[in-house]
Amino acid sequence: ASSPNQHKSQQRRRRQRYQQQVYAIPTLFISIAFHSTRVRQRTRTVSITAAMLIRIVTILSVMLIMASAATAAPRLPSFLAKRSKTYTPYYFFKVKGSDESQVIEKTVKQIEKELGVRVERLDALADAKAQALLMALPSTSAAAKAPCLYHRESMQIVDAEQANDISHVRAWAKGRYLPPRRTSSSGPQFKFEEGEQMEAMADAEELMDAALTPEQKSGKDAIKRRTEEMANDWKN
Repeated sequence: ASSPNQHKSQQRRRRQRYQQQVYAIPTLFISIAFHSTRVRQRTRTVSITAAMLIRIVTILSVMLIMASAATAAPRLPSFLAKRSKTYTPYYFFKVKGSDESQVIEKTVKQIEKELGVRVERLDALADAKAQALLMALPSTSAAAKAPCLYHRESMQIVDAEQANDISHVRAWAKGRYLPPRRTSSSGPQFKFEEGEQMEAMADAEELMDAALTPEQKSGKDAIKRRTEEMANDWKN
């Protein structure tokens, strides 16, 4: 037979075990709930991070596209693509080794420095496309001979003799009206290889179209269509 003290000690131990079991259940639920919360927080953190990365990539892609569009230069004719990246209405058809070209070059440099403009130099003898452009000038300038200056917007020409007058070249650069130039039969003779003339003329036409505004281009096309219609009517 067990003593009363032993009996009490056993009861106390059973009560402690029971309390531990009772307390263990809510502790287990609390642990599970805390673990689930941490898992959800981690999942939410991963989701937020992924969303932020997607937004950052999207923003960077849009910025790159906008930068590419902003820096993309308008297409220039192949004739001028290698020479210039900025528009200029001033052309200098030069003849290498010519004394007249050297005189014009001196005047042009003075005008560029004085007015802050840039004159495009074109070799009228070595470049077949420059020759075609010179030949394709408007009918009012058909007598132009290199070396000379040509203004794409005012369509006025300054020859070697007129280029000796700095005030005349200055007025030309400002687009002012100039007195009619004198024609001359002298000038370099241009020779094209077989099939080269058609290609050069096509490039010259493309170059001249690039200098026109949309309204001027539309007007030119309308005149061309009307001329073709009149020619067809005349044939019929």
